[in-house]
Order: sequence, then C-alpha cells, then structure tokens
Amino acid sequence: MASDIWAGGDAYEAYVGRWSRVVAAEFVRGLGGERWLDVGCGTGALSAAVSDGWVVGADRSEAFVRRNPRRTVVSDGIALPFRNGTFDVVISGLALNFMPDPVQGVREMARVADGVVAAYVWDYAEGMQLMRHFWDAVDDPGQDEAARFPICHPDALAEAWRAAGLEDVTTGRIEIPTVFADFDDYWRPFLGGAGAAPGYLLSLPPEKQTELRERVRSGLPEGEIRLTARAWTVRGRKKV
Repeated sequence: MASDIWAGGDAYEAYVGRWSRVVAAEFVRGLGGERWLDVGCGTGALSAAVSDGWVVGADRSEAFVRRNPRRTVVSDGIALPFRNGTFDVVISGLALNFMPDPVQGVREMARVADGVVAAYVWDYAEGMQLMRHFWDAVDDPGQDEAARFPICHPDALAEAWRAAGLEDVTTGRIEIPTVFADFDDYWRPFLGGAGAAPGYLLSLPPEKQTELRERVRSGLPEGEIRLTARAWTVRGRKKV
C-alpha cells in the first residue's frame, strides 16, 4: 500500500485545504469557548475559522506546523502533550482517520477537553466526489480511502464519541461545491503528492500514472467540472 504523504503545505492547500476552509467556517458555528485545541491542525484551515478565543494547534507534520500561523506543537493525536481538561473545545478537521488508532485519538481529545469535542471527516464512500472519481478509476480497491477509513461514517463516529465517554452526541453533514475550470484544473492538485490519492498516484510508474489519468478523465465532463464535497460531522460533550 502506498504511504500517505503529508509534508507539503502548499500542495495540501491546493488539493483539499482550500475546500476544508469552506467546511470549517460552517463547522465551528455554535461551538463556543475561550480555550481551543485543533488536533491534526494541518495548515490551519480549521484554526483560522475560530474567530474568538485562544487556539492551539497540534499536528505530527513539522511542515504543516511551520505553515500554521497559530500557536502550534508537533504531536501525534493519540498522545497529546496536555493535562486533563485543559481546553473548553477540542476540534479536529479531516485528521481523525489518519491517526494510527482513531478511537484512541477520540479518547485523547476527550481527556484534554473540559467541554465540547467535535470533528469532521470527508465522506470518502460517496460524497467527496473529487476523490471518488479518482478511486473509482484505480485498479486496486484496497487503496480506496472509503475502504481504508471505516471511521468516516456517521455511525462509526457516533460510536467512537460515546465510547470515549462523551454525552449528547450528534452527527451531521456539510456539503459544499467544488468547481474546476477544466480537467487540467481538476487533475493538477493530484500531482502535488500531499494526501492519500496524490501519494498513491506518485507511487506509480509514469506510464501507469498516464493510464490512470486517462481513466479518470473519461469519467468526467468536458469543460467546466462541477462537483460537490460532503463532510460528516460529529460533536459531543464531556461529562460534568
């Protein structure tokens, strides 16, 4: 299996970071607090959506941490370097499924929270269409993010939140448009190497990359390409 690559902040921004920003702005509505932790903060799309309060970001990628304008620490999400109950709100955007143990990651988020724990992930199985067109053209189904990341489903998210001892657990969805001027505009971000699909593409020999590119192209319209991106959301509250 090709390794996911999470080193290039600019490449990630072109691939999904720009879409994550739109989702993040809607996601943080209704979440209130003075002390925030953004787990798997990446380049800062979710942190930047927090308009009030003090935000700390944690990410295992030094490259992403350097790009994030907020206060950040290099840390794996399953072993956060903070005391119990440090933050009013603990959030995570598009990172939970990349943790080596997502359920343990939720427990860690709950441990350092003193209020709300919330996250969102892409709907890899259906709703994240720009990725769905790519994986549908791949010969190896074991590489598909929908198969690799079972946590990215509302039922699985709710189960993980309740298993971490969180109450008032709710799930939802956020769907946004993703519009590309043409196929080249759609395909270019996959060449950056940041993320599961781009990482897989770059693991192929050049002739296989070309074959995959043409298979993906055949499933998309000519000219402007209008797709949608769906994220699943979950939130719960620490027991008082």
